Amino acid sequence: MVDKIKIIVYGSPSIDEIKTTDIENVNSIFREIIGRLVRKTKSHSKKKLKLVNAVELFQFYWNFMDMLPKRSIPAMI
Repeated sequence: MVDKIKIIVYGSPSIDEIKTTDIENVNSIFREIIGRLVRKTKSHSKKKLKLVNAVELFQFYWNFMDMLPKRSIPAMI
């Protein structure tokens, strides 16, 4: 059985405000878009630099090019 433990790592939020759904959402988006993060695939990164570059490219695209439903990009909000 798997259990979740709430621990404050950064900042000073109340324990009731800590939720894992945001992190799980980001992880699923990463795995959908960046093939290098999917387990047991042929597209895994052999070098750390290649993985870092792929994540940085995704971050640039996500922040500056991907349009939101309101016809704006996240960097404009």
